Amino acid sequence: MTPKRRHGPHSPISELSRNARIILMVRAAAVAVIRGVSDGFSKALARTPVPLNVARAKLQHKAYVQAMAARVSEVLQVPAAPDLADCVFIEDVAVCVGSQIVLTRPGAPSRRDEVAGLAAVLQTERFRALPGAWSLTEMEDEGATVDGGDVLVTDQHCFVGLSSRTNLAGLRCLQRLLAPQLPAGAESVLGIEVLDDLHLKSIATHAGGGQLAVHDSRGGAHFRETVDALLGASSHGYTLHMMPHEAANVVRVGPYLLVAEECGRMPEVQRLAKAAGVHVSNGTL
Repeated sequence: MTPKRRHGPHSPISELSRNARIILMVRAAAVAVIRGVSDGFSKALARTPVPLNVARAKLQHKAYVQAMAARVSEVLQVPAAPDLADCVFIEDVAVCVGSQIVLTRPGAPSRRDEVAGLAAVLQTERFRALPGAWSLTEMEDEGATVDGGDVLVTDQHCFVGLSSRTNLAGLRCLQRLLAPQLPAGAESVLGIEVLDDLHLKSIATHAGGGQLAVHDSRGGAHFRETVDALLGASSHGYTLHMMPHEAANVVRVGPYLLVAEECGRMPEVQRLAKAAGVHVSNGTL
């Protein structure tokens, strides 16, 4: 499942051109699961109230879906719901690691009804007939909250942002559920405090091959310092590329790196893509 919505002076509309939360990648089946922009998107959650252009958001989302459809075996769509303003950010309601899909319990109570729509699609005959094998489970601890936007998955680890939306009980739940999918079991699921942003993946994303795009900010510096402290600065195997906020939000899809149109030619993004061994996909988001 998996740009990331920034909650600051900018409108969430512009963030539909960011890619970390409006798609759920089921990599075992090379499938992208997306959800349309709600007619009620103007009421989407934001730290700072801003005017939202729903029609523009829908056009941006359409372009993003077209970009994904050209790069995955299939795109499955969950119908948008007018009473679920944030439902387009589908990655927040599920975490997919290896063959395990975990339906989350979002931190914002107003978003918890989003889970049912995704669960219904993941249990259809069409989805089950796709190549690959996976299992679907729910978080059983009612005190645990997780937004998928706080879960950064690499080949070796699952970094979980401890934020206003994801709590310690949620981290413990993911450690238990995802342990079989990771090299070092539960020890591969690591909690990192989120500073100055809503979600961890507003700060850092994975381009593949241990190459991380990280926002050059106080929150990004804290992420880098924490990774170094948890795993050993000289031995963790990650390269952290510090870059502007919009450029730090990328999605790896096969041999391509999807980025916001205005970021594709940035030297930082080009270096990131070269290190990850992928091609930058310009002008698609």
